[in-house]
Amino acid sequence: MISRNLLAFAVAIALPAVAGAVTIDFAALPDGTAVTSQYPGVVFSLQGGTFSAGDPVVAYGGLSNTASGNYPTANFLNASFTAPASGVSFTFENYGTIGASAYFAYDSSNVLLTSGYLGDVADFSLVTVNASNIALLQISNGTNGNSDWQFAVGQLNFNGAVPEAATWAMLIAGFGLVGATMRRRRAIAAAA
Repeated sequence: MISRNLLAFAVAIALPAVAGAVTIDFAALPDGTAVTSQYPGVVFSLQGGTFSAGDPVVAYGGLSNTASGNYPTANFLNASFTAPASGVSFTFENYGTIGASAYFAYDSSNVLLTSGYLGDVADFSLVTVNASNIALLQISNGTNGNSDWQFAVGQLNFNGAVPEAATWAMLIAGFGLVGATMRRRRAIAAAA
């Protein structure tokens, strides 16, 4: 029984770190669906602007920068990753006419890793974020307080955390301990 417990412990330690590729398809959700933290690995929130308090909702075919599905809007839609993410991409629709939308990717120390202009992105085109170890992806309507239009993210893709060397070492050591325990039990059983 001890070997099963050790095996379960070793696997439990390693599995949360290996999140792999994640795709969230907001377009598949009905309009009005509130979205915050129901997806493993990422929490969504609104920031700034003049909007009614509430969670970001699915509106206009994707996750929008509005709390109600209607005007007014928030300045930022934030996707905070629970572990550093890489391979981040998203589909984007800019419904505004000002054309100042942008994205910003930050690491866990709030250092800007990369940013990009989204003003000319339409029809849920794919946008690739060229950075890794992303802790926060922030999408802005670019109006600097004049929150007067919506945008929508149709799909978000990212790769979750990859295990660090220490995690792999712990997993291998755990499997080695399990193997040693099983060999010892077999030797004791054979001698008896």
